[in-house]
Amino acid sequence: MSFQFLQRLIGPALVTVGVATLLPVAGLGLLTVLGFGAGGIVAGSLAASIQSAVYGAFTCGVFATCTSIAATAAAPAAGGIVASVLSMVAGLGLWLW
Repeated sequence: MSFQFLQRLIGPALVTVGVATLLPVAGLGLLTVLGFGAGGIVAGSLAASIQSAVYGAFTCGVFATCTSIAATAAAPAAGGIVASVLSMVAGLGLWLW
């Protein structure tokens, strides 16, 4: 196998693995910013406004799913995040080199 073949194979693979690992972290961060917290809906947040305006006490579907994910998800260790970022950087460097 030539170096170019490996470069074109491994570079995108490393980027894909890094992105796939970081997407759930970004999603959890977005839910937190919107007001879906570990203890439920955060008072005064966008999520609380949506719940009071649209759903009231009876939530279902996407809103309930977001609440459940934010309440039960655990943030990964910092080492995993750093490894994912390094994987993406190395993959991009190898791919574009």
